[in-house]
Amino acid sequence: MTSTARIWALADPNLISSPKASAAIEQAFRTALGATDRSRHRVTIMPGFIEHEDTRGLWNAGDATALSAEQARDYAVKTITTVSKALSTEANKALANAIGPMQLVPPQVKPIDVLPIASMQSGSWDHWLVRSRPQLTLDVTAGTYADVFGAEVDVRIGPAGAVLGYLSRWRPLSGEHIDVDLSAPPATASNTDPNHPAQRTIAFVLEGESAPQHYLAPYYLIANGEDLELASASPLSLVVHITRYSSEDPTQYVAVVEGGSGDYRFDWGLLPLSDFTEITLAHLGEGQTVTDRSTNPASSLSVVTLPIGAHLALLNVIDQQTGAFQHHSEQVYVAGSTSAGASGGSSS
Repeated sequence: MTSTARIWALADPNLISSPKASAAIEQAFRTALGATDRSRHRVTIMPGFIEHEDTRGLWNAGDATALSAEQARDYAVKTITTVSKALSTEANKALANAIGPMQLVPPQVKPIDVLPIASMQSGSWDHWLVRSRPQLTLDVTAGTYADVFGAEVDVRIGPAGAVLGYLSRWRPLSGEHIDVDLSAPPATASNTDPNHPAQRTIAFVLEGESAPQHYLAPYYLIANGEDLELASASPLSLVVHITRYSSEDPTQYVAVVEGGSGDYRFDWGLLPLSDFTEITLAHLGEGQTVTDRSTNPASSLSVVTLPIGAHLALLNVIDQQTGAFQHHSEQVYVAGSTSAGASGGSSS
C-alpha cells in the first residue's frame, strides 16, 4: 500500500531555450523519429511542448483501417518510448555541461484514447490518433505510479505504422526528487449521494505553460458527478481557494490554503478583464494576514480589498515552514453592492 509520495523537481524551462540546447534536442528528436528531412518534417521545440508533423504524409496517408486500433496503440507506445530514451541519452549527453540530466519528455505513458481520424478532402480514415497520459513513480517502495493530470502525449500513426505527428505537452524534469509522507485522504462529504459515491484517485498536477511551477506534487482528484475537486496528498501539495470574506463588504476577498503547515506568505496580483487593449498588472502585495484558529494547525489567511469590476486574481503562496509553493489564478467579479457580489473561476 502506498504510504510515501515522490515529489519531482521541474527543470528551469529557460535552460532548453538556448540555441545550443534547442539544436541538440531537435537533432536527437529528429533522429529518434527518422524525421531528418527538414523539407518534409516540421519540428517545434518549446519549453512547454515538443511537436512534430510529417507535412507530406499527414492527410495523405491512405487507409488507416489497414491497421487495427491495437496495432496503432502499440506503435504509438513504442514511438514514445524510443523518443524518451533518445532524448534521455543523446540530448542530455550533448547538454550535460550546461544543463545536466533532465527528463525532456515523459518516461512512461498510459494510452487513454485510440481514435480514427478522417481526411476532410477524401472522407476516408487517414490515420490513428493515440492519446496518452504520462505517468510518474508515486511510491518507489510500493512500485506504484500516478497519472500526470494536465500533461498529454499525442501520436498520429499512419496505415503502415509511420509516425505522422507527435505532440508532447510536458515540462522537463530536472532529475531531482524527494520522498515525503503521503497525506491522509479527505473525509467523504456528508452530502455525497450514497448511490453515486465520489471517485477518488491520486495524480500529479501539471499547471499551464505560463504558470510558475517548480515541482510536480501529488493530489487527490475527487470526481463527484460533473465536479472535479483537488485535495492535498502531501505536505508540499498546496490547494488555494479565493472567496468572499465579508458579507457586509463585497469588495473584500480572502485566500484560504489547505494542505501545508499553516504558516504562509502571500503575494497578490490583479489583471482587469474589462479591457484587454492595455493590460496592466496591479501588484497588491501580501494583503492583510489573519489567522484562522478553527483549523488544526492554525492557518494564515490573506484578505485584500479589490476594485469593482471583473478581474483575474493572481496569487503566489509560499509555505514558510516547508518551502512549498503554489500559484493560483481565478476570475473574480466584484459588484458594488452586497446583493450582487459574486465570484467564480478556475486555478491554473
